[in-house]
Amino acid sequence: MYVDPDGREWVNPYSEQVKTLGKAALDNPNDKGIERQLDNAKVNEARIGEYLKNLKTNDEALYNYVDKLQVTDRKGNLTNVKVYVYADDRNQGDKGQKAQTNYSKLNSNDNIEPALYNGNGIAAPMRINSGKTEIGFDVTIYGNTSFGDERLANEAGDVMYYMEYNNDAFNEKSNSEYFENGGGGMDAYLNSGSGQYSNRVESKYRERKKSGEGKSTDNNPYPLKKK
Repeated sequence: MYVDPDGREWVNPYSEQVKTLGKAALDNPNDKGIERQLDNAKVNEARIGEYLKNLKTNDEALYNYVDKLQVTDRKGNLTNVKVYVYADDRNQGDKGQKAQTNYSKLNSNDNIEPALYNGNGIAAPMRINSGKTEIGFDVTIYGNTSFGDERLANEAGDVMYYMEYNNDAFNEKSNSEYFENGGGGMDAYLNSGSGQYSNRVESKYRERKKSGEGKSTDNNPYPLKKK
């Protein structure tokens, strides 16, 4: 469901890893290293699959916002904005599970990659996939608790902020840059436009999750307006 078989934008990258490693395990039945890698990939595939399933079940409108993201690239092609979701068991900081959204504002030639989104020109977010740049985001969920769907909702807020308020996002640091040396850390991120916006999206998700309102796409509040 989350291997991206039909051009959808949420991607569970471990599904492809399981497929590749499963074939390698059959070809090399005595290779314990491949077997361990396959076991780890299966665990992560199930974990990310659960987070995505919970997000869709609890707030289908938020899930669909990312799942239907498309831009028109510089060649005039309608292109999906991929969001790859990864898992990392290490807790970040002292408050348990965290998450982080990574993207580059520049392409491999250090030129801004232009795109059209809802008729407006934006600087498309870029990620590296198999050595090639593509339009999209990488999201990593750190730690291993039961709140991964809420952390994922927060990261969907980062994606939403970048897409809807691209000029503001482009003039700020990217999510990951706040946590590099000299980036200001969590306080700087939380005070940023992206940090405040994504926390509002997470709060809206929790509200709709608790009330059950998110099980219907009626009264869709997304994208949230910037305060």
